[in-house]
Amino acid sequence: MRKYVTPQDVVDLLNELLSCDHAAVQALVRSRVPCNERIHAHPTVTTDGEVVGLIGILNGLFGFDGVANRGPIAFAYDDGDGEASDIIDFRLTDVGEDVMRRDGNSRYGICRKCWTVISSIHDVYPCLHCGSDVEIRTTHDVVIAELLDEIRTLTRNAGDDPKDDQTDS
Repeated sequence: MRKYVTPQDVVDLLNELLSCDHAAVQALVRSRVPCNERIHAHPTVTTDGEVVGLIGILNGLFGFDGVANRGPIAFAYDDGDGEASDIIDFRLTDVGEDVMRRDGNSRYGICRKCWTVISSIHDVYPCLHCGSDVEIRTTHDVVIAELLDEIRTLTRNAGDDPKDDQTDS
């Protein structure tokens, strides 16, 4: 199982599947289902009015650029004859290219109020749980190590360090 997935990994998989079964992948990606206001208002999932599709949900994994009004994954299609357009391929948007340029992986930060780990392409992003601004600056492994260090520090400061409970026999 992979530990990390980048927008480029998703694009590569979608293109591979498109070459395996173009009709199935096109039908899946073109499908839209009604969604409620909570999904529509989600800070990273992209929706089209009151409907959501697979690409909008996949973009939610990597973040949404509110300024550019798009996520990192898109597809190109042939306008053709005005009928249902054929998907040509999947690709990174300029937002996705920016994510990949930064370090090849999404960047992370820790909400210092509720300890939620946040992934975003932005330098500061609101926590999805409490709304506090989270500084996004590093890779997943570093954030997890920082989180564990912070928990150890808080535990020691509270006098609950398990090492304090050990007695010599």
